[in-house]
Amino acid sequence: MSSFPIEELIAKQKSDSYCNNIKSKLESNFQFSPKSPKFFIKNDLLLCYRENTGRRDSKAKLVVPQSLVQNVLQLCHDNNSVADSGLSRTLKRVKVNYFWHGLYHTVKQYIASCHSCIQRRGFAKTSKAPVQRISTTDFPFQKCAFDAVGPLVTSTFGNKFIIVISDYFTRYAEAYPVPNIQSSTVTRVLLDFISRHGIMETLYSDRGSNFLSEAMMEVYQRLGISKRHTLSFNPQGNGLVERLNKTLIDTLSHLVSETQEDWCQHLPLALMAFRNAYHRTVEETPAFLLYGRDPVMPYDLLFSDPVRTYSDTPSYAQQLVNRLQSTYTLVKNNLEKSADEIQKHQKPFPKSKQICVGNLVYLHTPKIKLHTSKKLAKQNQGPFRVVKQNSLLSFEIQHINQPSNKQTVHVNRLVKVVERDTFPCIQDSSKNHCLSSHSLERQPDEDETSKLYPPYTLPYKDPGEDVLIPLNQQIASSSAVSTPAVTNNSQTGVLPRSCPYDLRPRNANGFVY
Repeated sequence: MSSFPIEELIAKQKSDSYCNNIKSKLESNFQFSPKSPKFFIKNDLLLCYRENTGRRDSKAKLVVPQSLVQNVLQLCHDNNSVADSGLSRTLKRVKVNYFWHGLYHTVKQYIASCHSCIQRRGFAKTSKAPVQRISTTDFPFQKCAFDAVGPLVTSTFGNKFIIVISDYFTRYAEAYPVPNIQSSTVTRVLLDFISRHGIMETLYSDRGSNFLSEAMMEVYQRLGISKRHTLSFNPQGNGLVERLNKTLIDTLSHLVSETQEDWCQHLPLALMAFRNAYHRTVEETPAFLLYGRDPVMPYDLLFSDPVRTYSDTPSYAQQLVNRLQSTYTLVKNNLEKSADEIQKHQKPFPKSKQICVGNLVYLHTPKIKLHTSKKLAKQNQGPFRVVKQNSLLSFEIQHINQPSNKQTVHVNRLVKVVERDTFPCIQDSSKNHCLSSHSLERQPDEDETSKLYPPYTLPYKDPGEDVLIPLNQQIASSSAVSTPAVTNNSQTGVLPRSCPYDLRPRNANGFVY
């Protein structure tokens, strides 16, 4: 649809209360403010124009009735020839040829609810919910976390992955080179860790199938381990071991050869460096917190104090207990202090992440389909409806068109959007919205929707928007609005007839009325 017959446009305007209101003002020689558009009637069609500072000539615009606003928006934004442009370009495209009251807000809300635009919308990494505080641990290996790193280059021993397990209290870590990360391999690694450090109360991991398989869940149940897992695409939920992974990989990168096939041989050295390094959070080394002494390191061979001697084993045990008790008290205080410091520097909860049950959202999914390009991928999938809130950061969502598609996701992956059921500026005039027939003549009642905004103003008002000036700002003058001389040559900047978003009527010669 490239244009409407002029008879249909005239009929649409006659049935529109806003257009009728403007026409009646013109017929009664009503004096509009100089800042308002210059309305005039030509061939029974209501038009307007405004001086365009960027071009030499004025340009006639169609005053769009309420019933055609949706058509204009679809042609100026959804049409393939305009390729779902953003707000500024769509707004310019609309304002070249059309006018209606509340144009800016209507266009903005229409684009904010565009399905294709939301799917391609950039994901604001800075707009994240603050990290929630978790309870601290009371003793070593009460809470542990594990994860898998890889695949790496196949080592000379045939290993491709590293399974890492870390303790929340001492920050002591174990790393196991393995050929695969199947459930049987993970079980073997976990049992080896438990055989030396004991059974933990709580074990954290991501949602990898190798950690949540039926076999692994049975192992957790038999050992009395409370298994906790993070939400999808939320690595900060398992931040302790994720940060450890980065440290180990950085250390290995300094030790391996050019072929990288010897990483398996250097892994014990990387672990040794980590265990005996000062940890900023606990303010001690993981090795000392576990053993109650500092292991002799290569850098101690040049010079170190004489090794402390003990008269017998019981005296050593007693001094070790006393030393560890005082150290553990300090560690608990340091962990609490670190958690308080993190909460102190947290940013306020972003408004874009304040989501409630019933909201329409899209789900950010950075994982793309096989044989597709990430450059062209639409990474926001949906739409979904929020059906349940499990916690401050966890929500259960359900796909609008696929009720069986339910997921529990982190709030940082949700993109809150505006629904396109109605537009405040094109609703029924009886509700006194922007297209109300009385919007130029009376002050809105307090119980009406206009109380959300200052009188005679529009939400999201653009300084350059074509908006009628209210009566309380008009200037006294007796001269009537004159009809401008609209030129019909190519220098006026009138769009050609082939342009798909030009709805203005044209005569037999193709010129705009």
